[in-house]
Amino acid sequence: MMLLLLAHTLLATSVNAVNNGLARTPQMGWNNWNSLGCDVSQSLLIDTSKVLLDSGLKDVGYQYVVLDDCWSDGRDAAGYLRHDAKKFPNGMKWVANELHDMGLLFGMYSSAGEMTCARYEGSLDNEEKDAEIWASWDVDYLKYDNCYHRGRFGYPEISFNRYNTMAKALNATGRPILYSLCSWGEDYVHTWGMSIANSWRVSGDIYDHFNRPDALCACDDPRDPHCVAPGTHCSVMNIINKVAPYVDRGQFGGWNDLDMLEVGQGGMTDEEYKAHFSMWAALKSPLLIGTDIRELSPKTLTILNNPAVIAVSQDPLGRSVAQIFRDQLVKKDKYGQGEIQIWSGPLWLHDQVVIFLNAADEDLEMTTTLNEIFLHEGPEGSAPQTKEEFDVYDLWANRMEDSTAEQILSGKPQYKSSWYNSTRTPYKEGLAKADPRLLGKRVGSIGPKHDTLRAHVPRHGIRMFRLRNLSGGSPRTRRRKCEITAAGAPCAYCSHRKLTCSFAAFPQPDGNWLNQSPTTTPDAAGPGLARYQSITTELPSQLLCIELVELYFRYIHDTFHSLFHPPSVMEDVISGTIPRVLLFAMIGLSARFSDDSFFAGIDPRVRGRPYAQEAEHLLNLREVSLTTLQAAVLLGAYVITEGEAAAEAVFYSVACRIALLVDLPNMAVASRLEREVNRRAWWTLCMIDVWSSRGVRVSRLLTPNGDIPYPMEETVFHQLRRDDNDFSSPTSPQESSASLLTQMIKLNAILFEISTINELAASNLQLDFNHLEAVDALTAKLEGWYNNLPIGLQDTPANLSRYATMGLGPMFVAVYLGYYHYGQLLYYPYLHEDSYDDAIHARFYADKCKGHSIGLCEILYRAYSTPGCEVYYTMVGHVLVIASTVQLHILLFSTDEVQIRTARSRLERNFEILTRLQTFWPTLDVCFTRFREFHKACQKYKETSFRMDKWMLQFLFEFAKPVGEKGPDDLAELRPWSMQDLEFTPPS
Repeated sequence: MMLLLLAHTLLATSVNAVNNGLARTPQMGWNNWNSLGCDVSQSLLIDTSKVLLDSGLKDVGYQYVVLDDCWSDGRDAAGYLRHDAKKFPNGMKWVANELHDMGLLFGMYSSAGEMTCARYEGSLDNEEKDAEIWASWDVDYLKYDNCYHRGRFGYPEISFNRYNTMAKALNATGRPILYSLCSWGEDYVHTWGMSIANSWRVSGDIYDHFNRPDALCACDDPRDPHCVAPGTHCSVMNIINKVAPYVDRGQFGGWNDLDMLEVGQGGMTDEEYKAHFSMWAALKSPLLIGTDIRELSPKTLTILNNPAVIAVSQDPLGRSVAQIFRDQLVKKDKYGQGEIQIWSGPLWLHDQVVIFLNAADEDLEMTTTLNEIFLHEGPEGSAPQTKEEFDVYDLWANRMEDSTAEQILSGKPQYKSSWYNSTRTPYKEGLAKADPRLLGKRVGSIGPKHDTLRAHVPRHGIRMFRLRNLSGGSPRTRRRKCEITAAGAPCAYCSHRKLTCSFAAFPQPDGNWLNQSPTTTPDAAGPGLARYQSITTELPSQLLCIELVELYFRYIHDTFHSLFHPPSVMEDVISGTIPRVLLFAMIGLSARFSDDSFFAGIDPRVRGRPYAQEAEHLLNLREVSLTTLQAAVLLGAYVITEGEAAAEAVFYSVACRIALLVDLPNMAVASRLEREVNRRAWWTLCMIDVWSSRGVRVSRLLTPNGDIPYPMEETVFHQLRRDDNDFSSPTSPQESSASLLTQMIKLNAILFEISTINELAASNLQLDFNHLEAVDALTAKLEGWYNNLPIGLQDTPANLSRYATMGLGPMFVAVYLGYYHYGQLLYYPYLHEDSYDDAIHARFYADKCKGHSIGLCEILYRAYSTPGCEVYYTMVGHVLVIASTVQLHILLFSTDEVQIRTARSRLERNFEILTRLQTFWPTLDVCFTRFREFHKACQKYKETSFRMDKWMLQFLFEFAKPVGEKGPDDLAELRPWSMQDLEFTPPS
């Protein structure tokens, strides 16, 4: 495999995140190709649309009517695509209007080639005109194929650029058009498709067979990285096995596409079609019916309209199932095929879906346990769900009777009046209300005492279960989101289970809950803040505000900074007493992560901007208080995401000055909770002061005081309450050493010294004996930090899983991102020395730099594959770019083929993470630009590209600023170098 990332996708001149607000859950609809091919017409689309309505399929979610190939008649004199007037006499806009009047959406087809697969006019090099004409026709969906691409494939960058051109053209029209890539899984589309499209094909074309092998789809080993060959006649099991390693690629707005549904085509049994449909739903593939529904049979309808299975597809959590068991030592069929699999995945409201898939050539009894079901939540029974009780619901037990389906298809709509209607009650609302039509039939229970789930599974069949969580307790301590049905009333979860709800005890203001005059004194809501009213931006609803603050604590707090006591803040949000400046600032940071329809069509990267601007209006610098300090830090965290390093420094300076003025760590307090919040805020500022001041080259404002106790362990902190005024129990050293924040503080002190010696190295342009001594001393400190950690804090998969179950996974990851990043910064100057110096110390420290880079990459990979550990704060982008340059050094200078191959793989995965982050943060554009400039320096001057000079110092530490081109003054004794040195020739 060639240099997939370095010379291609990572260095693309721009990477656009899909931002059209569509496909928040996998799209559903119908496409003509698999059953009708080129036999297309205006009447076909209208008649099919009427069947979608009359059969009730539209009501369960099938809304897109997608016209595939063979619709065009070349181009007109101006170069615009022209529809075939014989097939579509009224024109495409008329068709779109007819579908829209029925409440449906209109999709069309083209190819990223000079011709479509049926040899009609393609869109390659005509993207802008074609997007413009589709928008003028009110098209809502584009399926974009891969035929006749003039050889523009073979590397990720080539295919990415070809498809990205159309993405840009569609975005430029201003019309939301769902963008579906049909690239057959080529060129590692699973690593870049999510950045530009709403779905991307992971395989060759599907064939109407369950497990038959075919020479046209010979590749079937998911462990083979080249198992993405295009083709046709891919069986259901072949495609399932291909997507198995990539199930985590799907996310809100972008999904793995397993190709169209073959249900009803006639090549499989009823059990096989049920398995096919169930797996497509659980794997979060788009559900596009491929059969001619004008000839729909009752049995086919009862598969396609199962609301309990569709609810898994459209689940608000948006998480795919993952494979937890696979056994191929079973009875084979006549084709030599046979295996069994078990899949499991999380659902909204803390439910779980479990699937027994039997692809063996006989009926089987299959079993699994809670430990296996929640394997991805924690290994060896460490997942908290293994201690909880669940009701088990069979999702196929309430399948519509054939006789009822027959009545519906015969034109008697009263027979479908009791079937689920998602246009009237969206799946999220129905699930919140525990609508029995979405749950299936209760068939038992499972829990710690009886932890085995077993089922009889027919040959080539499936059993699909929803596990409904029965655990009680305070909704504020559960990780499940509480749905508040009415002011002062219990949440939906507690009402359904007849539990006492702690939310009902909170004051519930009516109407404009936070816009009213505060019920407490102004000081209780933050000094001076109560008199300010919204100037430009209205708050979302109370329920959405609660969700947005939850998102802030999930993705921002404790990785960016530690300023608040989360349980207390959530109480204030619910009661409407949180200071408005804090609420607006939190939403400014967290709105980008919401999938609520309130933000539909708004680029996640800019959603928070008006709320942050409103928080800036509300910031009252005359009020010297903790609230003002917290607001300043929140605004500093926001502006750096826009690349405004100077503004960040100003906000942080305000916060530091307030901390000094009020003597924050020592100020008088009324409770132990207040004291701990103040200490954590103080230490947060001490850490911020180091990297923020270095980022803009100004002096620090705070000097850490050794008399200030370190923070307490996080779970102890979260259990504190406002009325806890017992000051008799000081935080013990052992308790502090178990605190993740304490470990961040200790590491941050080492970062300050690392930045100082690197600055000296950049000034001297040589690494002298004094530098070596300083590095030795800091090595002892860095290694001493790790060696003195409690066993439960060391970097192990078991510890990561344990912290995930505690809700502290991202904070644990953040600690080690700091550790590995500081190490790669400390040893980075020796990469240059190692390239041209045989000194033992140079090789020793260069290897340490590479080791820290690898450690940083690996902790990130584990984080993104461990639910509850994903990190999405902006500094991840910066440290990952630095780690990627170290991997680049391995590519340039290593002679070990294994090292080179592994480095390439890491770069590819790093790009995928950076692209994912770029969908949320504008400052990630700077990260890509910085890496591109670094690579340009490598292309020009290999020998000095890693030398520690002023340019390199800026690259390593001034993370929010773009870096300029490395000029001749920074270089010496250079010779031209190009990618040919890596035996790679970029495309022309």
